[in-house]
Amino acid sequence: MKKISILFFALVLIAGSTFAQAKKSSWTEMNELNQIMTSTFTPAAEGNLAPIKAKAQQLYLASKNLVSSEMPVAFDTKENKVAAQKFMVKCNDIWNAIATKNSDKNITMMIDEAQALYNKITPKK
Repeated sequence: MKKISILFFALVLIAGSTFAQAKKSSWTEMNELNQIMTSTFTPAAEGNLAPIKAKAQQLYLASKNLVSSEMPVAFDTKENKVAAQKFMVKCNDIWNAIATKNSDKNITMMIDEAQALYNKITPKK
C-alpha cells in the first residue's frame, strides 16, 4: 500500500509539472512582442512607417523583455537564444535609426532584417 501511495504521489507531481510547462508555453513576452510587431511591421511593409516611428522604443523594450524572460521548454534552444539576442540588438538599431532621422529606406531595410531574425525563433523540432 505504501508503494502505491508513493507511486500515486509521483504521478501527481509529474502531471503538475507537465501542466505548469504547458501553461508557461503561452510565453507572455512573445505575445506582447507579437502585438507590437503586428501594429508596426505590417504597416511598414505597406510603406507606412509612422507606427514604427511612434513605437520604436516600445518595440525595443518588448524585445529586451523577451530576451530576459524564461523561454518555454518548446523554444529553449541555443539557436533561439542567439536569434532573440540579435533581434533585440536590431530593434535597438531601429530605435536609434529613427531617433537620428535615418532615411525611410534604411529603416525599412532594418525592419526586414529584424523580421528575418524574429522568424528564426521557432519551437524545437
